[in-house]
Amino acid sequence: MAVANKKLGIYIHWPYCSHICPYCDFNIYRARGRDNDGLLAAIIDEIRNWYSKTSGRKLHSLYFGGGTPSLIEPSKIAQIIELCNNLWGFEENPEICLEANPNEYEKFQDFKIAGIERLSLGVQSFLDNGLKDLGRFHDAQQSIKSVEIARKIMPRLSLDLIYARQNQSLEDWEFELNKAVSLGVDHVSPYQLTIEPNTAFDRKLKRGAINIPDDDLGAQFYEKTQEILNKHNFIAYEISNHAKNINSMSRHNLLYWQSNDWLGIGPGAHGRLWKNGQRAAYFNSLKPDEYIKNINSKGNSLIEEETLTDEEIRQEYLIMGLRLESGIEYKNYNLDQENLKYLADLGLVEYNETRLKLLPKARTISNAVIAQIIEN
Repeated sequence: MAVANKKLGIYIHWPYCSHICPYCDFNIYRARGRDNDGLLAAIIDEIRNWYSKTSGRKLHSLYFGGGTPSLIEPSKIAQIIELCNNLWGFEENPEICLEANPNEYEKFQDFKIAGIERLSLGVQSFLDNGLKDLGRFHDAQQSIKSVEIARKIMPRLSLDLIYARQNQSLEDWEFELNKAVSLGVDHVSPYQLTIEPNTAFDRKLKRGAINIPDDDLGAQFYEKTQEILNKHNFIAYEISNHAKNINSMSRHNLLYWQSNDWLGIGPGAHGRLWKNGQRAAYFNSLKPDEYIKNINSKGNSLIEEETLTDEEIRQEYLIMGLRLESGIEYKNYNLDQENLKYLADLGLVEYNETRLKLLPKARTISNAVIAQIIEN
């Protein structure tokens, strides 16, 4: 498979949170009493180690995720940004993004000074009862205040919101989306609540302590999302991401969806790299203490590294790329034309000789549609 002009980004995973949300299944740990300095030193060493393997390229993006990376002191964020710039250097107009919680608004200016130009704010809801049902530790007023402050400080701002949660009505969701729009944000990431295995919500659901909307109601929430954000001229450029314009889109996340390269730094991080026409996938060890020990002893903490087969590359490309509104170039990926015509006749896809994309009707059943494309 042809590989040319692939962009390179870095994802840094900070695994600590001051509070574990009941719906979260990420690789996270309580922050209290943790060795921040030891983990930061290990992350810096891992960055240097990866540079030795990817020198000569410029960075398209740098993303601090987690966990709660805004728990890192802004001066340390600045140190990492400076290191990456001194090693690789950044492309023109790079994305340098940090995930943050609404109750941390007093640090936003310091993060801007450190070099953050885009903030991804975990608002999740603009209703007190919604935040309580989600097990969040901020209130609706903090949600609003944090957005207002971030809008004044950050060049670019994205909000995460969760819908189809317990006790939420379509009217609630309409209010929350309109509140986000009224606050002047340029990017909204609305996610449907899913119950992940081994989370607190999973245990509550099994014992009947919570009720989650069924698939039909979930689809109504999704359709309401499209209706309101479309009305306010947001582009649904990806299934769960809406931007005001091209500049507002997440450049880092587009690396994933477009099968570009990224280095995964930190505990549990994973990455992808094209090299000599082959695509490598790798994964770091999960636990921070183990990660630190491995980095200190051998410079990496890889628990898995493999060269993907052509079929695995094909599946990743289709699964990720078909999430985009713009779709994919598919002519080199051996797709069944009769199957595509069948899906097109159902109003689920649109295609020509070179490009394929899902139509809005397919968005609520995208996993099933993509699976049918891959398997035929």
